[in-house]
Amino acid sequence: MNSLAANQRRALELAYFYDLSHREVAQEMHAPLGTVKAWIRRAIETLRINLTVLEPTTLLAVSRQTEESFLRIQASRRLKRQTSSVRTTVPPLVSCASAT
Repeated sequence: MNSLAANQRRALELAYFYDLSHREVAQEMHAPLGTVKAWIRRAIETLRINLTVLEPTTLLAVSRQTEESFLRIQASRRLKRQTSSVRTTVPPLVSCASAT
C-alpha cells in the first residue's frame, strides 16, 4: 500500500476496509465519482503488479496480514452495530433542592 499515491490509497481504504460505496468515497474525499473510480482501479492495478513480483512466501504472509486486518475490521463493525442497537434509558433528572 505504501507504493500507492495518497489519494489512491485513501480511496482504496475507504472502499474496501470501511466498506463504503464508490459514491460514498467520492463524497468523503470531495472528488468526482469518475475520479474516485479511476483512483481505485489504478490502485488495484498497481498492487497487482507489485504483488506478482513478490516471492510466494512473501505473498502468503501479505495475504495472511490482510485477512487478519479484514477480520479485525469486521469484528469491530459487528461490535459497533451491537452497541448502537442497544438502547439505554437515562433516568430523569431529580432535583436536589428540598421543598420547605
